[in-house]
Amino acid sequence: MFNGVIGYLSNERDRFNENVKDNFGNSIDLDMFYPIYQDLLKLQETYQNFKVKEAEINSLTMELRTII
Repeated sequence: MFNGVIGYLSNERDRFNENVKDNFGNSIDLDMFYPIYQDLLKLQETYQNFKVKEAEINSLTMELRTII
């Protein structure tokens, strides 16, 4: 779900870093791009964990329905 956004941000970050070679540009990368990238990775991981739990819950629900 987040792969497209992560890929887009990575491409924009790379393009930005290719064009800016000073400390100010580096600070923008470290203060803006990097934290956003890290947050997106965490969101992706959380979403994947959610999907696993959702599948487990659905499986248990089906099991319970067969018992009842």
